[in-house]
Amino acid sequence: MSVQRDPENKEGKTLHQFVDFSDKRILEVGCGEGRLTWKYAKHAKQVVAFDIDHDAIRVAQADAVLNACQHVLFFNASAKKIPLEKESFDIVIGALSLCCIADEDKIDALNEIRRLLKPNGIFIDLRALESNWQVEIQDAQQYQLAGRLNESPGGVEHDEGANQAMREVESKGWYIKEKENEFDFFYYWDTPSEMKEFMESEWEDFEKMDEKVYRKTSSLWISAGADARVRMRVKMIITKWTT
Repeated sequence: MSVQRDPENKEGKTLHQFVDFSDKRILEVGCGEGRLTWKYAKHAKQVVAFDIDHDAIRVAQADAVLNACQHVLFFNASAKKIPLEKESFDIVIGALSLCCIADEDKIDALNEIRRLLKPNGIFIDLRALESNWQVEIQDAQQYQLAGRLNESPGGVEHDEGANQAMREVESKGWYIKEKENEFDFFYYWDTPSEMKEFMESEWEDFEKMDEKVYRKTSSLWISAGADARVRMRVKMIITKWTT
């Protein structure tokens, strides 16, 4: 099973359009295995990244050793209480993490982030919008829409919980919204069956694909050119906040 994530690097390009990482100390909240970290780490003075998932952190730490990146540190922690000194970071990145924090803990986590940011620091909230994920067939000439995934009720609730938390901390004067944008993030697979296998093993709590969409995806893929691939179009949102 092979998947390509964002080969166009739209995520990395958009991130760099929003913030200058040069000579900055960066904290990444919810880094997972470090997929996003490596898209900006080489430009930063220092990167500290954490996640609650022990297995993911072990993968990230191994990659840091392999890449000989002494200015990048990964560790295990919860966003509710981050064991770091106050006002020690220029930028904090919420890497698809705010929506995954329990609703009752979101305000505490955002307060922790504010504590760790230097005056006039930057908080980047980057996450997927849990709605309208499109399944498409792409070849060298065009792409065809096969259908859309069924929204996950839990995912939509997580989105609204994150939005509500940011509205609340904005009303408290903790954060000021500076800039916001949406962009497309693509997953690619060589075959419909690879996509289905990936979704069943990796996206248990995300959007679901009904059988009708899968059959149409398979039909379009068979009738397309030899270079045809399956892709998932996910809408991402990125917001720049300052303290």
